[in-house]
Amino acid sequence: MRRSLDDQYKRDRETLDRMLDLFSRSPTSISNGGSSSKSDEDTHLSIPERIYLYIQQVDGNFTKQQLNKFIEEKAPKFSKGLSAQALSGALWKLSKDQKIKIVIPKKGIAGAIYAKVDASQAK
Repeated sequence: MRRSLDDQYKRDRETLDRMLDLFSRSPTSISNGGSSSKSDEDTHLSIPERIYLYIQQVDGNFTKQQLNKFIEEKAPKFSKGLSAQALSGALWKLSKDQKIKIVIPKKGIAGAIYAKVDASQAK
């Protein structure tokens, strides 16, 4: 009885280890045979970090809607999974971390206007 339980435990443990190994791999590296492209390298970043990379590419001041359209053009796959709440939360976190600043705060139905913070002005 004990031996069969030990054997079952080992089989279950091996199965779990294989499953964890499969889930820890990124889907793009599996489908590409282990190679990943430049756009796939950013998948390990958090949502605010990825959004900050797109903010760096935007010219001048921007609103949440303008940023959302920019991200839709540059990364439609990422944009599809990005909710309005996630984008708002990321902008709030980036402004709290002083990576961006609020030029004109949101008032009523008018959205806030954001600007990039120069590297010399950052913390």
